[in-house]
Amino acid sequence: MAFKLTNNSGKNISHAGAGAGIYAQVKYYNLLILLAALLLAPLLTGCFSQIEGNQKKESVYSGVNYSGAGFTTDNKYAYYSRSKGGEANIYLRQLDATAEISLTFDSSENLCVRGGVFGGNILFSSNKTGAFRIYKMALNGTSPVDILRNVNYNFLDAAFSKNGQFVVFSAVQRTDSNYCQICTADTGGGNFKQITSTDSLKRKPTVSADNTIVMFQKKVNNHWGLYYVDLKADDKIEHEFLVETNLDAFDPEFLSSNAQSVKGAEEIIYLHGKIGVSVRMERSYMINKAVMVVKNFSNYYYFDQPAVSADGSKVLFLQKIQSGNRFDVWKTDLNGTSFSQFSY
Repeated sequence: MAFKLTNNSGKNISHAGAGAGIYAQVKYYNLLILLAALLLAPLLTGCFSQIEGNQKKESVYSGVNYSGAGFTTDNKYAYYSRSKGGEANIYLRQLDATAEISLTFDSSENLCVRGGVFGGNILFSSNKTGAFRIYKMALNGTSPVDILRNVNYNFLDAAFSKNGQFVVFSAVQRTDSNYCQICTADTGGGNFKQITSTDSLKRKPTVSADNTIVMFQKKVNNHWGLYYVDLKADDKIEHEFLVETNLDAFDPEFLSSNAQSVKGAEEIIYLHGKIGVSVRMERSYMINKAVMVVKNFSNYYYFDQPAVSADGSKVLFLQKIQSGNRFDVWKTDLNGTSFSQFSY
């Protein structure tokens, strides 16, 4: 599918350059102080990445934060939310280019996650009506449609099944955000179905390559664990996949069938460790839980949301530097052999 690249027509969320000039009557010693401050400013505000290997230096923090990166199913584009302050909009960008297509412009919180694109359509959550609803729109920029039209929940984390025939998402209780359930619906919002209980916080569902298993992260005793339900059984039983008492497992994504290293084997990528302190990006099989480490980030930074392209050649993830307050999008592969910053 081809997309026409155009200049962004949404709001400019980058910093504007300071336009004030220096008046001629400024005293000499004031001018020296001003010049010194200008020379020191980049040293004081520049945030540099210290991650091992060949990652590039971090861009100067501009107040822009990234979230929810993922790939289109043709492996040619990345999409992500870019936010500043209370507004967030979704952008599409060709992997080998820097120009962006702005998909939303309304200055609400428009949030996407990995798995949110199938074919020519994207799913995302937006609070433009005062509650988070799930919207579907075409990547060529048609008007978004609220597919659920339900105000009883905040709907988040919307993703397609691997065959694009249904969607999965989190339904967070509006009266108490500590409780949530995982639900499915068809791509038009019909056949709404709750597939888990509402006993705790459950987020980031993902569908297996054979479209029969839904895995998600669930919070139990202040730690995230990975659980799954079998759609074939239709019994809402939440099976443990990776649950520990002192470590977190979070942000799972099932690899698509073309990305799996073993044909027919359900393979998952996720993060494992202590959130914000020390994590590893791991891959594992459903059948035997054999673990392959994509990258051991040790004590470097806060990482989350790995997303794998449909062919398995590329991985996007989010990195938050220790001294900063923003996430950036980074790119690697399933073996973690090279790293480069994707967002700036």
